[in-house]
Amino acid sequence: MKISLLTVFDFILSLLFFKLLFGVFQGLPFLSGETWVNLESWIFAVLFAIVATFAMPLGQRLWDSAQEKKG
Repeated sequence: MKISLLTVFDFILSLLFFKLLFGVFQGLPFLSGETWVNLESWIFAVLFAIVATFAMPLGQRLWDSAQEKKG
């Protein structure tokens, strides 16, 4: 699997988005120091960013190829 610069950029943006999202849901002040050192929200952010960047597009490609074979 070839990873392009756009994929890396997409992963970093997704990671920051989910990191801030989980920080806010955990009641941490927005963009404070506590938000960035919370390990639990980093773990969830990495997992969700991986899914958003790699698994969802792969699933869409598999779905599209199945639909092409079917029809």
